[in-house]
Amino acid sequence: MLFVVGATVSGDELLAGLQQAIRRHLNPLFKIRDIVEVETLPRTASQKVMRRSLRADYIDSH
Repeated sequence: MLFVVGATVSGDELLAGLQQAIRRHLNPLFKIRDIVEVETLPRTASQKVMRRSLRADYIDSH
């Protein structure tokens, strides 16, 4: 699952482009299961991303 902020292209274009970038720069075995578009990432007071909150919102919506 991948959380995206401020996407300007359609879902299929976004998925293809991100999957290609992951193959090229990280690992070709990594696969994107789902793309979730969010307005902003939830952050703590020290500006860390609240991953637990993102996961909980994703589970609640699916």
